[in-house]
Amino acid sequence: MKLNCIKKTTIKERTSFHEYLILRTCAGLSWLFNVLGYKRQMNTKSKHYFEYDRNMSVEQANELKNSLKNSNGENVSLKSEKEEKKSLRYFAYGEFDSPDDIGSGQKYMNRDFLMLLDRARESAGIPFKINSGFRTKAYNIDLEKRGYKVAKNSAHLKGLAVDIATPNSSTRFKVLQALAEQNITRIGIGKNFIHCDTDKTKSQNVLWHYY
Repeated sequence: MKLNCIKKTTIKERTSFHEYLILRTCAGLSWLFNVLGYKRQMNTKSKHYFEYDRNMSVEQANELKNSLKNSNGENVSLKSEKEEKKSLRYFAYGEFDSPDDIGSGQKYMNRDFLMLLDRARESAGIPFKINSGFRTKAYNIDLEKRGYKVAKNSAHLKGLAVDIATPNSSTRFKVLQALAEQNITRIGIGKNFIHCDTDKTKSQNVLWHYY
């Protein structure tokens, strides 16, 4: 009788132990699947971030931006904080193109200079029509041949200068005042335009005319 009692108890214990192992195995598999699913989700989210920062062209990034939506159905911005600070409120980069090189404004204009110009535009409260931004060497030579007063080492060649249209004295005053507020210290005054640049290789705190 004692042996039978011991045998029954042993079988019951073994059965309970097997059930315990099965439950532990199922729980372990469930945890593993959750972890793998989380990793897949994280990889999906981070994939665009690293591709955008390291491998994506601007065009690809814009396409991706247009394809992504947040919970409110709004476009998700892929710009970093640094890029947001470099974005222009009042100008398109194409306004600074050399006429013989489309896209050169975005490619060659100095971003810090453009930010100063953007803030000056906001301060002035009037549109800034850009007559000339970046210039290629070929275009600068062409201007000289046509009789324009251009410097062979012009700041326009470095993406550090613009000419702003000033059709009247009121516009001229507002543009000059706004540029001075941004501590732009190289300014030239023409009959219908104002030149400004931030070329540190040239004399500072100067004001000249083209008359």
